[in-house]
Amino acid sequence: MSVLIDIQHPHPIVDSLRLKKIGQFILDELDISDSELSIVCVSDEKIATLNEQYREKSGPTNVLSFSMQEGEFSHLRQNMLGDVVLSLDTTMREADESNTPFDHRLIFLLIHGVLHLIGYDHETTAKDAEKMNEQTQILFSKIVESPLMMPTETVRQKIIDLSQQLHYHQNLYYIKAQPEISDAEFDRLFDELLMLEKHYPELAVPESPTSRVGSDLDNAFETVAHTKPILSLDKCYSISDIQDWALKIVKKADRPPTFILDEKLDGISIILTYKDGRLIQAATRGNGTYGNDVTANVKTIAAIPLKLPSPANLTIRGEIFIRRSVFKEIERTEGISYDSPRNLAAGAVRRKTSRETAKIPLNIYVYDIVDGTDLPSDNHYHLRSYLIDMGFPLNPHTFYFEKTDDQFCEAVEKAISQRNSLDYEIDGLVVKVSEQSVRDNLGVTGRFPRWAMAFKFESPQAITEIKGIDIQIGRLGRITPVARLKPVRVGGAEITNATLHNQDYIDELGASIGDVVKISRRGDVIPAVEEVLEKQSENPLTWKMPTHCPFCNTQLMKDGGHHFCVNIHCPQRQKASLIHFASKTGMDIENLGPKTIEILIDNQLIHCMEDIYSFDPEKLTGIEGFKTKKIAAIKRGIEDSKNRPFETVLAALGIKNLGIGLIKLLVNSGIDSFDALIDIAKQNHVERLVAIKGVKENIANSIIASFQDERILKTIETLKNVGLKMAATKAVPDAIEQQTMKEQRWCITGQFEHFKPRSKAGEEIEKRGGIVVGSVSKKTTHLLAGEKAGSKLKKARDLGLNIVFEKDFLDLLG
Repeated sequence: MSVLIDIQHPHPIVDSLRLKKIGQFILDELDISDSELSIVCVSDEKIATLNEQYREKSGPTNVLSFSMQEGEFSHLRQNMLGDVVLSLDTTMREADESNTPFDHRLIFLLIHGVLHLIGYDHETTAKDAEKMNEQTQILFSKIVESPLMMPTETVRQKIIDLSQQLHYHQNLYYIKAQPEISDAEFDRLFDELLMLEKHYPELAVPESPTSRVGSDLDNAFETVAHTKPILSLDKCYSISDIQDWALKIVKKADRPPTFILDEKLDGISIILTYKDGRLIQAATRGNGTYGNDVTANVKTIAAIPLKLPSPANLTIRGEIFIRRSVFKEIERTEGISYDSPRNLAAGAVRRKTSRETAKIPLNIYVYDIVDGTDLPSDNHYHLRSYLIDMGFPLNPHTFYFEKTDDQFCEAVEKAISQRNSLDYEIDGLVVKVSEQSVRDNLGVTGRFPRWAMAFKFESPQAITEIKGIDIQIGRLGRITPVARLKPVRVGGAEITNATLHNQDYIDELGASIGDVVKISRRGDVIPAVEEVLEKQSENPLTWKMPTHCPFCNTQLMKDGGHHFCVNIHCPQRQKASLIHFASKTGMDIENLGPKTIEILIDNQLIHCMEDIYSFDPEKLTGIEGFKTKKIAAIKRGIEDSKNRPFETVLAALGIKNLGIGLIKLLVNSGIDSFDALIDIAKQNHVERLVAIKGVKENIANSIIASFQDERILKTIETLKNVGLKMAATKAVPDAIEQQTMKEQRWCITGQFEHFKPRSKAGEEIEKRGGIVVGSVSKKTTHLLAGEKAGSKLKKARDLGLNIVFEKDFLDLLG
């Protein structure tokens, strides 16, 4: 990827490096990072000349795009995307007129220009214009919420400041064992620096903390080299994240791996080296390459064997720790309050004499063989018995998995639940590939091994202020209060909203508008307010839920911990239901997105689901943004949706407890039509539903109540009359497709005449045994290309993939 910046304006007012980084970011987001782009900043006079010469239009304009992929430039290098020429004068003038920051306007125009280079056009049809505007807004939002908005000098100074802070806190943590900040705060600083260096690698300081794994090197001890790098682990904060990681490893590994789940002890990492069965060295992790020799002190730990029962050559990694019960006894007898067992253990290992270290009853669990000869197995879990035979203490709470299924999640949850009952402190869990050969094949990233992942208990956190509390309402009427926050970065992302769950949660926190609060970002879910740190003085009272729905003024009802609007005619509930019905998880009605649904409701063209199939789209004529072609596309999308299968129609209704997973269970059990569900409800046949594995009694009662609801029955009848599928299609054995696409990996891009939505093409591929993937890579075997295929087509050609166009695809299907 190459972005060239050419400032030809007589009074340059742009940050060249930042503009280059923004250009690189745009190319990367558009998946055309292997292209070259030239960004030229000129005056009105210069762009007016170009406008006249190439567009035969007089006067200046804001941006011009010159593609090198077509026309008179097409003979040039294939990876040269083209030039985007920006008038700084016009940009400044437009920014002033719209009361928009100059930088924002410049970025918007740059995105606009690049999109033109790859085939977007806003001057042909309303749909094309909408598509281009949508893509522009997506890219613009990502950029303005990123560090790319900071001036280069600000970034440079920020990187220096963060590096100094992290070095300072690393020294306190590893050397002095007297940390001043929490692990979560250290991780926040580290992640912020990592993100800045990702965008600006040339501004990283030579001794950046991100290029090291954290160091416990102490000049008072001799420095020794590790035989193999001792790396720290990458981390995540949710069970779903660690399971996703494991699934990715299964796909990347050269053979099916197995996994070990260990507790992550909050202690001191130590590397023990044995030669001919004798302990010859104990070293701290240090910076991963070098550590401190603390052999004399470590030999005082009774649990560590000084001589093995056989003359083995081994390098073992373990964790030195102090049991909680021992820690409390030390504090009681010495009359001294220590910060934590971990800090006391760290200090004990580095005491000046081994006699002083011996006064502290340290313990150890070993957990990995770093290096060794003549090992009896390639599998580290199977090597546990070997280590036990050698006399090493191992953590008994270790799990072994041959696949990451429900049992895996249960083990993680069990380990989390028993954390507080342990006699030692853990700050997370570690999942590792068990086979050494698979580890070697996966390798490392430079800082972390790819074959291991740490699950940290504490989520990334930050402190901010509640600026307001908004009410959100779902299609089933559930009310969720959401805190509007002063923007703050948490775990590398800018957070402006955080859930407050419900009134009980708010009461427990004592939260109100203006409070200073701690928020966390639990994995990738919506951020949550965790704690009120400081009450605002003007109104110290806790915020209270309104007594009536702010959208329809109906009195709210509390059920359990949540408030509900029980008015089925509430405009916000109806809006949420209609948006769900038309969405991709519902009927997948093309050209009927949330904004269009809102316009239809606001103009009183639709009020309920069935109205979508009876209203006249021509009534949209005259409303801004709705021209003839768009109206025709909406008609087509609505008509096409009538062919969706019964399962999709049922899920789109948004009936409580009836998600697609449960619907599949019902259909597979023979309850495969609306008539069957209505008949079960009429007979109140709870037993028929409970007999299905996975359906509990409360769910069964909920389903029956829904299909006794006259409103739902009326909706079903109306949808039946407009031609929607009322029953599942029976599979015909003779019609089962041959697996002609087995093991083929297809990526689909562009627009198709015969496959609307294009997910239908994916269904045809999957029926024939193929796999549909979202992006083009070396593992992709085929690209199905429609009209306006874009950058994926270019990448597929570069990789030499099989490219199939719609006509050929239809021939393949027969």
